Amino acid sequence: VNGPTGTAVYIESFAPAAILLLILGGAPQVTLRRLGYAMLVLFALNVVIALTETTLHQRLMPLYLGGDAQVKEYKVDFRGTGLWDHPLTGASMTMVAMVLMLAAPMALAWRAALALLFLAGLISFGGRTALALTMLTLAGYGCTWFGRQVVSRRLRPWHFAAVLITLVV
Repeated sequence: VNGPTGTAVYIESFAPAAILLLILGGAPQVTLRRLGYAMLVLFALNVVIALTETTLHQRLMPLYLGGDAQVKEYKVDFRGTGLWDHPLTGASMTMVAMVLMLAAPMALAWRAALALLFLAGLISFGGRTALALTMLTLAGYGCTWFGRQVVSRRLRPWHFAAVLITLVV
């Protein structure tokens, strides 16, 4: 199906994103913000489903290939998939959700809750690369944020507490 060069994988992966960019490129900010929040809700729902599956060691959303053939499960190294077809797909999309969450304007409490939920999802999905890239992205975001607080002379004691809590987590 992929052909001798494997280009179909790239076309299937990046063509929908390019088409979505063409569709949403001229959309108003209000529409984009609503779409972003809707995506965050769906990503969070997916992580909750995957965490539940991992806890129960049972699929809540059965996987099917074609019409009737169910994918064979191995109970030894069970990882929840949520609404995706593979745990690593869930990990990569949760990584996207984490970056989207950082870009969305929201209260600090919501941001912290979503960050913890998404990190738990990344651990549950078992995507080491997605987890490492997400942690590096969060570290860069945190360093930039802390640097802005230092430069603008708006450091408060809770900023240091936030840095310490982040390092512990």
